[in-house]
Amino acid sequence: MLVDRIEILEPAFESIAQQHVAMVSVEAGHQIVTLHCSVTLPECAAPSARDAALIADAMRQVSRMPEHRTCIGSIRFKPDALPLQLQSA
Repeated sequence: MLVDRIEILEPAFESIAQQHVAMVSVEAGHQIVTLHCSVTLPECAAPSARDAALIADAMRQVSRMPEHRTCIGSIRFKPDALPLQLQSA
């Protein structure tokens, strides 16, 4: 699977659950899937660390989808697929 673009939508911190949550949109070819992602990080976590963790959660969810499990190969990213703040990391 070659990911063309990833977008993190509506990031927020849920104080009761102590988790960062967001919708993560993953575009691959003509397919787009939007996933509800959550990660346990301190509220003061750097935005780049939060975003990287949210994307990792999205990729974990994608890898468990039947559509991906039946494909041969791993998840790969186009060079400009990641949000700008993560492209140089």
